Amino acid sequence: MAVIAEFAVLISIILFQQNILMNFSLPVRAVLMIVIQWALLIVPVAFMMCKKTHLKDIGFSNKYITKQILIGLTIAVVLSLVLTVIPILLGFKEFVGSTTYTQPWQFVYQFAYMTIGIALADL
Repeated sequence: MAVIAEFAVLISIILFQQNILMNFSLPVRAVLMIVIQWALLIVPVAFMMCKKTHLKDIGFSNKYITKQILIGLTIAVVLSLVLTVIPILLGFKEFVGSTTYTQPWQFVYQFAYMTIGIALADL
């Protein structure tokens, strides 16, 4: 049941992005693209609430949360530099993938989208 519900949320996100998202201004779209990824948490949170499960029951602890977040962001920055920025600066843009960045803010936004919007939502 959880898998079916998660697929329903995922399909809803895809349909929203394909049919509605482009009607908003660029700044609103940028924020919505990050926030909408968090919709994937609806199903697990709903199941946890129904079963009265707490995060500590499934292994999460806030004892080292700040340290863990900082380590995760550091790893993301280092990998992003090594796998994206440095190859682009060295002229190997075609090996990085389909990047169409023309402004530095586009890379910064993509990094934020990937780390905040998607990575944190897929915990």
